[in-house]
Amino acid sequence: MAHTALEKTAWGDRLIIAAVLISALCVSILFFPHGKSVHVAKLTVMGQETTLSLKGLAGEHSSKTVKCANGISLTLEFEAGRVRVANANCPDRLCVKTGWLDGPWKCAVCIPGQAILQINGTFSRLDAITG
Repeated sequence: MAHTALEKTAWGDRLIIAAVLISALCVSILFFPHGKSVHVAKLTVMGQETTLSLKGLAGEHSSKTVKCANGISLTLEFEAGRVRVANANCPDRLCVKTGWLDGPWKCAVCIPGQAILQINGTFSRLDAITG
């Protein structure tokens, strides 16, 4: 009669395999964040920092106009977990072209207005997996 590989393993081996699998699952749950968690944006204008809350319900929009250096003003638009520069009266409008900021490491910069808008918080979407 032929025996399968599972039948040939001892109960101790099965216990070790189960412990390794459970440990790997626990590590992945504890150390790898799941889902978005973006809470605040930081606006720095001429060296002065302001914290802006991004908490809100999906579909809620709000906006705020901020005066910057050299007579430039930025209109910021907020949604739950993201922000953008919706309008600016600077010459190149690169800050507007940046679009929605929805995770850390993203920022919009207005050089003539000396303003930087960036996201603070954590974000778990993977950019790449290497191995």
